[in-house]
Amino acid sequence: MKTDGAVIKSVGDAKAAIAAGKPVTANYETPYLAHATMEPMNTTADVRTDRVSIWSPTQAPTRAQAEAAKITGLPLEAVVVNTTFLGGGFGRRSETDFVADAVHVSKAAGVPIKLVWTREDDIRKDPYRAGTVHALSATLAADGRIDAYRHTVANSSVAARRRPASIKSGVDRAVNLGTGNFAYAIDKQLVDYHLLDVAIPVGYWRVPRTNVNTFAFESFIDEAANAAGKDPLAYRL
Repeated sequence: MKTDGAVIKSVGDAKAAIAAGKPVTANYETPYLAHATMEPMNTTADVRTDRVSIWSPTQAPTRAQAEAAKITGLPLEAVVVNTTFLGGGFGRRSETDFVADAVHVSKAAGVPIKLVWTREDDIRKDPYRAGTVHALSATLAADGRIDAYRHTVANSSVAARRRPASIKSGVDRAVNLGTGNFAYAIDKQLVDYHLLDVAIPVGYWRVPRTNVNTFAFESFIDEAANAAGKDPLAYRL
């Protein structure tokens, strides 16, 4: 991976320490993944000339209401969203595409409809959990503890798609979750970030940064413990 991305966290001179030492290194990747929720994406919509009624397993009823109002041209107060139980959401149902689909169909047909996506539609249209690439390196002190640590991460950004104004200088600040906010005492730290601008739509999947970043970071702690000849649990403690 090309290094020297946007700096997220810098404590001491980790880059110089690692360059001057004999670092432990490791690379990790996580794939793009579809949510594949247990309950298929679905919504029941009843579009009338003066009101819209929606029944949907949505995690974003306010956004669904706004989307339906936009599609029908009706005021917000004319749109009622009944939020049902979710057969799995995990961030997928914070999107409104499946709700909009049902509203469009009911509006065109002029009758109440229940829309259920096929699994093929679901996988094809899913805003995937972003794939990530991680390059980690560290130098160890004489007692085996980590003296200097560097984590370079590249991934796509949900915020860049959903809230582009929140991206400053090409940085999604949420990338720090699970990379630079750990509990271990490490004197020198450097976390840098590359925003992947690709055409694959990405969305939330529970702690969408923490899960992949922590996977890479904690796997690397195991590598450091192995290099130090320590038991991984004892090493952490």
